[in-house]
Amino acid sequence: MRIFEEKIVTLRQVRKKIFLLGFKSSYLAPRAQPGQFVNIYLQEKDVFLPRPFSIHKIESDIVYLLFKVRGKATQALADMAKGESLRICGPLGKKFDWLAMAKYKRVVLIGGGIGIAPLSFLGEKLSSLSSQKLLFVGAATKKELVVKKELRNYGFMVYTATLDGSAGEKGDIVSVFSRWLEKERIKGKDLCVFGCGPWGMAESLQRVERTYKIGKVWFSFERVIACGLGVCRGCAIETKSGYKLLCQQGPVFNLDEVVFA
Repeated sequence: MRIFEEKIVTLRQVRKKIFLLGFKSSYLAPRAQPGQFVNIYLQEKDVFLPRPFSIHKIESDIVYLLFKVRGKATQALADMAKGESLRICGPLGKKFDWLAMAKYKRVVLIGGGIGIAPLSFLGEKLSSLSSQKLLFVGAATKKELVVKKELRNYGFMVYTATLDGSAGEKGDIVSVFSRWLEKERIKGKDLCVFGCGPWGMAESLQRVERTYKIGKVWFSFERVIACGLGVCRGCAIETKSGYKLLCQQGPVFNLDEVVFA
């Protein structure tokens, strides 16, 4: 991990309020793993603390970030242009334990909203598996639904959901996943899941995990990470073995170990 500067090589809007940004980095590209993130420093844009962004995918030496405009920092990033410099720290955090899933007959990726961001990178790593591969992705509306074409190309069967019913099934994506398990009479022990999304989604997914006795669920949490280096200790979550930091021991955790209030 180190701090470095790179120039933006591409920045475009792909869905409503959702942008894809790419920068060339001969340092980060060969080192980053699915599930890890980078911190972007935007002090020159009057943003005091760095902001974390999941690594979306890597093509050759170009690193891509997929993000949604939610506030001042992400709007400042969306307003930048090709050729501008970014101050970056990374790679940060722990990766998805994707090598440990070889024994499972099925692998599921499940993303809520911009939680799809790190799953393309992971899906590429899983593309050579003989296991059945499925992607469940949800959003509030069709305009915010990001379904990555490359995941289909990697052999994933895709299920979608929107809260307003404008695309795919109506409802949240964890409920759609639960109904699929019930309908297909899937044996949980044959299944492993990699997910990413907000806190409430993780809590719902943990209930599904325990109901169907799913073999393993790894989840990357979307929460505020301030310093990203373990100094401020503002991103702690409770686990069965005590409090752990998203930026250091996470953002990916074995979901069954997380304690929800």
